[in-house]
Formats: sequence, structure tokens, C-alpha cells
Amino acid sequence: LKHGLKKDGTLTAREGTYISDSGGYGSHGPGVTAVGTINLTSLYQCSENWKLEGRSVYTNAPVAGAYRGFGAVQGFFALDVQMDEMAEVVGMDPVAFRLKNAVGEGDPSPSGHPLHGYSLAKCLQRGAEEMNWAAKWQQPEVKSGFVRTGLGVGTEMHSSGAYPDIKEISGAILKMNEDGSVNLLTGVADLGTGALTAMAQIAAEELGIYFEDIIVIAGDTDVAPYDIGAYASRTTHIGGKAVQKAATKLKQKLLTLAAERLETPISDLDIHNGKIIEQGKPALSVQDLVKGDGGTPASAIISEVTHESKVAYSFAAHFAEVEVDTETGQIEVKQVVAVHEVGKIINQKGVEGQIEGGIQQGLGHSITEDLILDPETGQPLNPSFVDYKMPLSMDMPSIKTIILEEEPDPGGPFGAKGVGEDPIIAIGPAIANAVSNAIGVRIRDLPITPERVLEAMEEKRLADL
Repeated sequence: LKHGLKKDGTLTAREGTYISDSGGYGSHGPGVTAVGTINLTSLYQCSENWKLEGRSVYTNAPVAGAYRGFGAVQGFFALDVQMDEMAEVVGMDPVAFRLKNAVGEGDPSPSGHPLHGYSLAKCLQRGAEEMNWAAKWQQPEVKSGFVRTGLGVGTEMHSSGAYPDIKEISGAILKMNEDGSVNLLTGVADLGTGALTAMAQIAAEELGIYFEDIIVIAGDTDVAPYDIGAYASRTTHIGGKAVQKAATKLKQKLLTLAAERLETPISDLDIHNGKIIEQGKPALSVQDLVKGDGGTPASAIISEVTHESKVAYSFAAHFAEVEVDTETGQIEVKQVVAVHEVGKIINQKGVEGQIEGGIQQGLGHSITEDLILDPETGQPLNPSFVDYKMPLSMDMPSIKTIILEEEPDPGGPFGAKGVGEDPIIAIGPAIANAVSNAIGVRIRDLPITPERVLEAMEEKRLADL
């Protein structure tokens, strides 16, 4: 990766080559490479002067597939580490340098569509405030002692969906039952992320009924409408918007029926907590409305929607504080401040869980996890969890999660954007930049093991002689 910039810190050009090892098979290699390369057109401005090349190569390694972040992890790691290096070249604070070049309103996105708002700058500003960056950040040369503390920042942006490369489509069907409950049929897949809970929340909120009265039917393609899949942080943004649209249609049908029953204009009616509200006062329950005479259904009340979407982008800034033992090379991540702009929170615990889980994964590939292959045969040399070290709960630092709802996107339900893949992207460069700030040596390869720390410090010592 190579950049051109002015003395005042303005980026002017970006040149990069992105090479991914796809193993002995194509799999997702070309797709991951394409996304990782295209992402380098954004995040930080470069006056649209780009020269970027991506290559997916065959080797004798095991097959490589898609993974959380889908190419953005690698590309943005290189970009964000070099942002720190360039800030040092022009004598600027790393956060100030990023703020000067952060993409904002009208800048091109990786999909080619103009961005809306200034979410990246807002994440950086809020995170710097929470970390007390202005008071705590120091240049590496002023630090001494065996155990040194460093601060680092990493950033990211991620799409909610894969448009225009993939046609983004999702369907939803809602059927009113005579007991006031609602069947929600969706093709959305829940991978353990709580996606179906979010779909039920969206339907209940839009309809004005209780969450407990939504019955979700998913996974059965004989009855559920089509959804293209669980990828690209798209599920809540696109599948959820289909549900919201279907709920809007169903609500309108209920209000039309209520207006006839109450002999009142539909404009005077609303639904809240499962009751028809007439000019601010409860008039009858939704259950009584749909039950009809003698307990039989008043009518078949069904709505269906097929929703097609373009793309939205969510942003994040992660701030990490580390301690590095310069005698052993050991790194301890002491605290992380993670600021994510998601448009609108649908499920608070779900969003927090995604962020904390992504940080745990990122912590692993940053300092402990490494798939070691035999250079001749390509066989893994550490194929078990005895030798492949994933961080456990006791290895986790203090995490302060801050979720912003500054810039809702109209393409998502109530303005919600995706957050599934975002948190694994920004934490790696935040840790790498913090380690560099602690020891005064730049390490560009992950994981940053104690051996690499000691080797880098020794190389610097010899170069300074």
C-alpha cells in the first residue's frame, strides 16, 4: 500500500495490491479479494486517485472460505496502520489526521453510491473523548520502563448488503389470527445472531401489538417467502425492512376494518399495545376487532411484501490501550472503547453482543491466533485448539461499547443498518497501532506475538547503533 499526501496532511492518492491465498480451490477467494480491494476506495478520502489491484492465488494450502468481514479486515488493517505512519510523517495526532481525511457526505462509497452523513468523524470524536485521548496519548519516544503503555485507534466501514454485486431481495408475509396474534413468515436465516427475535420486534413495533403476539415461522421454504441469505451484515437492514413494510400494510388493513366497525375516520385511529386507539383513547382490542361475530374471523387479513434494497454503510472507531512487557514481548490489552454508528438499535443486547463478540475474534487474530502451515506440503502444523490459541472470557479486556443512532438510513427498518461484521474489522489496527505507540516500532504482521515484538525491538536497537 502506498499513499500520496500534502504537507498539511491531506491525502491525495492511494495505490495498493491485495493478494489473497485461496488455497487449492477457488471457493470465495475471488469474491473476498474483490471486496477487500474495492473497500480501499473509501474510508479515507484520496481525491479519487486510486490504483488498486486484487489477486486471488492458488497455493497448496487448505481451501480458504468466507469469514466475518469478508476481505475488509485485511484491507482496512493495512490502510489504518498506514494512516498512523502517515500521521507521524506530517507530525499530526493520529485522531486529528483521521478526522481531516475521513469520508463524509457525498464522498464515494465502495459500491459507488455517495455516502450520507459524517458517521466516521462522529465515531472518532466520541471515542477519543471516552478514551481521554488528548490527555493520555504520547509519542513513543517519551516512554520508558520495562512495561510500557500505548494507545491506538482503528476504524472501519461496512455495507449492509452486497448491492450492486448481488441483487438484494427479501420477502415477508404477515397473517392476522383470530386471537389477536400474528404469524410472521420470513426466509431470514438466524445463525444464532437473534435475527428472528429482531424480525418479531420490528413487526410488533410497526403493528402496535405486543412482541409476545408475533409467531415467527422461518426456515421452511415450502411456506416462507424468499430471502437471499445471511451474509454482508444484511439481515436486519434488508429482511427487517421487508417485515416492516408488510407490517405497515397489515396495520392499514386493521385500521380500515376498525374505521368501519367504529364508524369513524381512519385518520382518528391508531394501534398501541394491542388496542385500537380512537383520538388518544382505547376503543377496542385488536383481538375483538379481528374475532368478529360469534368468535369466527372477521375476514382474512394478510399482507405480503417483496423488498428490494440498495446499500447503506455503518461505521465504527475502536480505541485500544495496551501494556507491552519489553523484556518478554508479552502484550496485554487493558481496555477497548468501541463506538459504532448503526442508524437505529433494534435489539440493544443483540448489538452489544455482536460488538463484544467481534472484538473477541479480532483480539484473537491480532495477538494469539495463527494458522501455521508446512511450507512444503501445506498441511496445518497446529490443527487443534491446544496449539491454536483463541482468547477465552478470562483473556478479555474491559470493553466500553457506545452505540450511536446519529444517522438512520431510510432503507432499513426504523433507520437500522447492519452491525454483524463491523466489530471484527477495527480492533486489529487499534491493537497494532497501540503496540507501536508503546514500543516505538511498527509491526505490520498479525498476530503480534511476543517473539515478533522482541525481534522488532532488537532490529530497531541494531539499526540505531
